[in-house]
Amino acid sequence: MMKNNLDENGGVGIAVIITMIITTVLVGGGVYVWQTQSQKVLSLGLQKQVLDLRQQVNNLQQQVGQTGNNTVGQDMSFEQSVNKVNNNIVKTDDFKNDDWKLYINKEYGYSIKYPKNWLLKEMSEPALFDESIQVKNIILRSANSDDYYMLQLGIKKSEERDVVLSNRTGVGAGVMEKGKMALGKYSVEVGLLKNSTTNKIIDIVGKEVPIDNKYMALINFSYFGTNSTGDTNFDITKAKEYKIAKEILSTFKFNN
Repeated sequence: MMKNNLDENGGVGIAVIITMIITTVLVGGGVYVWQTQSQKVLSLGLQKQVLDLRQQVNNLQQQVGQTGNNTVGQDMSFEQSVNKVNNNIVKTDDFKNDDWKLYINKEYGYSIKYPKNWLLKEMSEPALFDESIQVKNIILRSANSDDYYMLQLGIKKSEERDVVLSNRTGVGAGVMEKGKMALGKYSVEVGLLKNSTTNKIIDIVGKEVPIDNKYMALINFSYFGTNSTGDTNFDITKAKEYKIAKEILSTFKFNN
């Protein structure tokens, strides 16, 4: 009888223990699952916050771009349209005189600035000495039609044998000496025609000389009027127009 009670009590105890073990496993597993799911939810929440913050930053950047950078956007669009037309962009701040006119030569890819009160003519015509050869240059002259100074600039490619840069056929009497004039960043050789008596420079005569290993350049600067006739004090380099001519030449640049 006592043995049966013990067996029964032992069985009950074992059942209780097994129940407790199962309960513990179930509770522990539930806690583990709950923790895992909580971490996933937390992780997703953090990811959403990060995405929301990124979107806010992007929105702010777009707002700044629309309010503060409108001018820049318009400038870029304008430069692109100029580039499409001229194949080159020329910025006026690169020049000394912002109120000067800008000449762009598309054929040879250069630009130059000149005063508003000077006249510019682009030449492309048969040469006087051979009509099969083309003269190509630009002529700039001071405004006075009766008494003026003329600056002639010619640029061509070195391999062009059918193009010349001047139609000039001769020079006046005097002593010719070598000189140089600055054309943008380049130095161009010229002839200085001097009065044989006073040794003053009365004319600057150009000849075709190589620049940048790809081009030929020529510069003439002359006076057309009555002041130099018999005037022993005349010196073309002392005229204010000569200083202007030098400043014009200093604005020269290739656009590529």
